[in-house]
Amino acid sequence: AFRTGILLKSFASILRSHKVDDLTAQRLFEDPWSTLKIAPKAVTVNSTQGGTLRKINQYMIGEFVNRVLGGGANDFEGEFDASAGLILTARIGDILRPGSSLCRVYTSRKLSAEKIAELESCFVVSD
Repeated sequence: AFRTGILLKSFASILRSHKVDDLTAQRLFEDPWSTLKIAPKAVTVNSTQGGTLRKINQYMIGEFVNRVLGGGANDFEGEFDASAGLILTARIGDILRPGSSLCRVYTSRKLSAEKIAELESCFVVSD
């Protein structure tokens, strides 16, 4: 699907359905990093316990990105921050040690220890 271009055409269709204009979509394909304007600083969120990653609460992560980081183009709270985002660094089933990376948060905002703990609680790690 990737070699034939079907994957990129499908992704372009998704972008259009989310009201991304054609010029921006084209720029995303040509130079994604500068088009996305990803925040230059990243905060790593680490597991406080060891064990197996059993669950990731996608809904809570989405709410965090939208409301805390400002990454959702919505009218819920604050201003939209196009540079905000999150990359998962652990997958369900991974064996983690205390201090293992769960995700990297890209934001231009200051994250308090409380907010980092809130995000860490989206990941269920147990024996």
